[in-house]
Amino acid sequence: MKKIVLFLAALAFLTVSRAQHVLPLQYDTLHADFEFILHGVADYGTSSIERRLANKFFYGGEITDEIKDASFDRHGGINRIGWDMQSELEFRNFKSQKIGKGRYGWLLRGAIQSYGSMVYSKDLFGLVFYGNQNYLGETIEFSGTRGSAWSFQKLGFGLIDKKSKSNLSLNAYSIGAFANAAFSTGQLFQSESGDSLALRYGGNVEYFRADRMARGWGLGIDADIRIPVELNEDKTIYIQFLVRNLGVGFLPNVTRYETDSSLSFQGLTFEQLVGSSTFVGEDFSWLDTLNVRKSVGNQFRMLPAFLQVGKLVDELNPSKIQAFYGARIYPSVTLIPHVYAGVHYSPVKWYSGGLHLVYGGYGGVRFGWYSVLSFTKFNLGVATENIVGAFSGKGMGESIILRLRYKI
Repeated sequence: MKKIVLFLAALAFLTVSRAQHVLPLQYDTLHADFEFILHGVADYGTSSIERRLANKFFYGGEITDEIKDASFDRHGGINRIGWDMQSELEFRNFKSQKIGKGRYGWLLRGAIQSYGSMVYSKDLFGLVFYGNQNYLGETIEFSGTRGSAWSFQKLGFGLIDKKSKSNLSLNAYSIGAFANAAFSTGQLFQSESGDSLALRYGGNVEYFRADRMARGWGLGIDADIRIPVELNEDKTIYIQFLVRNLGVGFLPNVTRYETDSSLSFQGLTFEQLVGSSTFVGEDFSWLDTLNVRKSVGNQFRMLPAFLQVGKLVDELNPSKIQAFYGARIYPSVTLIPHVYAGVHYSPVKWYSGGLHLVYGGYGGVRFGWYSVLSFTKFNLGVATENIVGAFSGKGMGESIILRLRYKI
């Protein structure tokens, strides 16, 4: 149990995923004096851990061998896990006539966001959930383990084009927590009797957590540029270029541990090494023994930005069926780029919905669904990026997305 707790602590510490949500924005040129937009995401996903195992740590319950085996069998050489938790409130003022001869309005947005992702090996999962007995006489490989995490609040002010709804805002960030880790080398060999260990490791871990005396800060931009593309005389589509959190953060008093060493332990079992109270006690200088170098200093870091380009759904298009598609990249986190494509269906004026497919991000393919109610003054959208995870414990994560827009 102790090893499982350590593994989960490592996930929480190492783990950031940019939003995997594809609840499609809809392009419209309808006039409104003011708009309030509330957006919320609760999403986690994995490439290899089934939801029925992950949920045991959130909600409790027995972890049976069958549940562990099912997730273990899904693991490959490279595995990913990530989450996205965020809420954002935005106010748009289209009534203002003071900016750009009345062409532009202004917006104000505030958000709370937390992201995490981790890349790890199958051996690391096996060691944590089955123990070391399955690896006697073998080398446990955890080289390439890496991850990062951010938690922050932001407040932004910007301009918005009244016709196209393109907008640009400058944001101030208050950074509450940051973590980053990367192990280029990680190997543990045990003798067949289990009484000798050989450990090779090299990498670094660094973290920051705000307190009353010090808090991180940053500056960045959000941009949403919408461009009409005329395919022929009768058909125009709208392409969106979306940027979020593109900027730099300042982190005071970042603690950093760095090492590159090899150690051998004779007459010491893995259980004794992990379970020894003296190994982590005050009377044991583990930093010196493991040749770990500790430092504390200030850092400038790129914020966890993402860039997306995609086709928008056109609210004014008379067709009941439209396609949407796009791609997203994450320059500063461990997730792979992803692409998405879907079909939007609007049988009546007040209702629309759709199905879509996402590939990449956490890894593999996920199927999503959304539903939108549209009335004169408000739109309400709900979506999931993981249909299988919503209804089956064998799914790879859970996802819910909400978006409310109110017009005055």
